[in-house]
Amino acid sequence: MWPWNYKTKRQYSGINLQILGCAGWNGGYRNGRWLTERQARSIGGRVREGEKGTMIFFGMRRQNGETPARGIYRQFMVWNVEQCDGLPEPDPPPPPDAEKLKLFEALVASTGADIRIGGTLAFYHPEEDYIQIPATEFFYHPENDRPRTLAHELAHWSAHPTRLNRKMPGDHALARHAYEEICAELTAAFLCNRFKITPSVRSSDYIAAWHFGIKTRFGVLLPIRDAISLVAPDAVRAADYLLGFAVG
Repeated sequence: MWPWNYKTKRQYSGINLQILGCAGWNGGYRNGRWLTERQARSIGGRVREGEKGTMIFFGMRRQNGETPARGIYRQFMVWNVEQCDGLPEPDPPPPPDAEKLKLFEALVASTGADIRIGGTLAFYHPEEDYIQIPATEFFYHPENDRPRTLAHELAHWSAHPTRLNRKMPGDHALARHAYEEICAELTAAFLCNRFKITPSVRSSDYIAAWHFGIKTRFGVLLPIRDAISLVAPDAVRAADYLLGFAVG
């Protein structure tokens, strides 16, 4: 489940998507809802003693008279609902917005990517520059999992030399492959968050499966949070590139 605020019902975005995704994976939480200690108290709950919070960030730009606007940020400590007691039963998360799904499909069409339907596997073929994806009926939750899969493969498509020409670092093929897979999944997470799509497959699980291939130049396995931080700038560029095709 994508991270969202328990009290406000708003989904988190940007770097907080990565931070809370990692925190959820590391903590073993099956719930994507988070809130501050003050929010927990305001609705009759409390954070359990000894639980460790997760720091998230919100940025903004502030204008001060005639001086140029400057970027500032605020930080907040949040806890997963599984770290709290006494919280009331929440309303279920909203279903996928049909209009948002239409906008996502319009974005896919606007890219002009060569997308071929067939088979049982989804993949991007870099040499021939096309995406293959199974027919809709092959997806258990087609309204959520098909868009997530398309977003992932479009992220790979964006790396082509005629587009972003993304260069994967690493001293061996596995490291480069792992880097690209994590980049594609982070990009898919950004796009799904933007279009309010909640796949049944969690990006944090997928990323964890590939993170073993990301190593430092000394051959030491990076912690998963550091691995994601390494890849995140390329994922942001890929997401921005693909969102440039958005219609409406």
